[in-house]
Amino acid sequence: MKETVLEKLKVLAESAKYDVSCASSGVTRKHRAGGVGSAAGWGICHSFTADGRCVSLLKIMLTNVCIYDCAYCINRRSNDIPRAAFTPGELTELTIDPQAVDPDDVELLQDMILAAVNEALRAGEETREREMNRVSGGMGGMY
Repeated sequence: MKETVLEKLKVLAESAKYDVSCASSGVTRKHRAGGVGSAAGWGICHSFTADGRCVSLLKIMLTNVCIYDCAYCINRRSNDIPRAAFTPGELTELTIDPQAVDPDDVELLQDMILAAVNEALRAGEETREREMNRVSGGMGGMY
């Protein structure tokens, strides 16, 4: 893994730990018999499958650059924290180990992830635009 991608991972996993959707974010815990499992201070979130198994997930943000200045948010514009952003290509590099898959399938998997990330970015921008128009009374360009 390239050093720049690893540096971005550290910054963006740190920023993601404040997301309220994950109770294990920001906690360091060693595995205990009968417990949920190990948790790192950043980057690992636990979820449960339909049959009750615990699954550890890598939780990161695509970017922690924000145009808003919400007082409650660690990633707010005025907060002096390291900033980073993954490109879709860096995200595929981070998540696909070429040794773990059929060498002929790596490019297809990367293309599928790129398409999914780009669609999520497009949908997010569309939602942001719609919501900003709603709260600004359709003034457009004022934000």
